[in-house]
Amino acid sequence: MFIEAKLIDENGFIVDTVAVKDTDVLEANLIKEPVPPLLYKPRWTENGWVEGATEEYIKHEDNRTTGTADMDLLKPLEKPKPKPAPKPKPVQKPKEEDDMLGKAIVINGFADFPAAERLALNLKAPIYLRSTVKGKKVAKELYVVGGTKDGIVADKVTLLSGADRFETATAVGEFLK
Repeated sequence: MFIEAKLIDENGFIVDTVAVKDTDVLEANLIKEPVPPLLYKPRWTENGWVEGATEEYIKHEDNRTTGTADMDLLKPLEKPKPKPAPKPKPVQKPKEEDDMLGKAIVINGFADFPAAERLALNLKAPIYLRSTVKGKKVAKELYVVGGTKDGIVADKVTLLSGADRFETATAVGEFLK
């Protein structure tokens, strides 16, 4: 069974806590005896654990905790006073163009997704299925991976397509070179 032991320095102060077997014979700098509670800086002597903190250190530590008595913790909290609501700023309706994506990718079907994924990572652009964007302008610049440009609405349309998914992937690879 393992127990906790304290590793002490040459002055008897704790530098670390280690796990040892209760049957182990320990070196002089490993102490099995538990540290008593309420010691500020426990120090090991030949007589056992003693207070190793100076009076000045103890006063400093006590001053850090004054002002919050245990009874204060039992008092109900006061409700904070509500802050006045900020004055609303006039809202300007953004133009549809301002909200629009810069670039996006449209795939004809899931067979084109692996090729489109490489392109999306390179351009940092989302991928849409053709059926979700047909006739809608979702980005200023669209890259169509697989299929045709039919029904695609954008300021600039780049077609990356082939006769099958392999030729489409080749077209995307050539584009990325």
